[in-house]
Amino acid sequence: MTKVKICGITNLADARLVADLGADMIGFNFYAGSKRYVSPEHAASFVDALTGGITRVGVFVDASVNEILLAQRLVKLDAIQLHGNESARYIAELRDRVDATMIKAIRVRSASDIDSAKAFGADAILLEAYSSVDIGGTGETFDWQLAERAGAGLKLLLAGGLTPENVAEAISKVRPYAVDVASGVESSPGKKDPKKLEAFIKNAQNA
Repeated sequence: MTKVKICGITNLADARLVADLGADMIGFNFYAGSKRYVSPEHAASFVDALTGGITRVGVFVDASVNEILLAQRLVKLDAIQLHGNESARYIAELRDRVDATMIKAIRVRSASDIDSAKAFGADAILLEAYSSVDIGGTGETFDWQLAERAGAGLKLLLAGGLTPENVAEAISKVRPYAVDVASGVESSPGKKDPKKLEAFIKNAQNA
């Protein structure tokens, strides 16, 4: 079954709802330029209230290794998701210093962007639509057929423009390891819509 990751969590109420509805992963955006930014200190203040085995993912953009280490310690992150210009060398250095799954995000403009996926040496690759304005959470899709170029042997997380209405189709076409959503289940940036959230998780799990 394809796993479900809900990203852009900024508060306890949404975090509890995500966990209670059965999502597999919960994402916290530690990039200060994001509309869904949450500080590691604030995330740490409520994340331990969650029950169950939900995977905690920290989202970073060109952060220093020390910044990531601090957030990982405070929030007890299980996975690090990198959305900037991080290199394979950077990921290798980070892997040596933190015990967490490494996810490298790739903003897809063409097939060549996907062809480079394996070179990063990450544990998983997240594919999303390219935007010159925003990093993640744009609500835009890309050509899902391009995702097939990621090939076997990579854990693929599919993001970008997913909604309760199209997530089942996306899973059927791409068969990713996980689907990742932020804006598609929100009432406003950083605030989740309970009905959309429930429908998304249900439709993804039943796909």
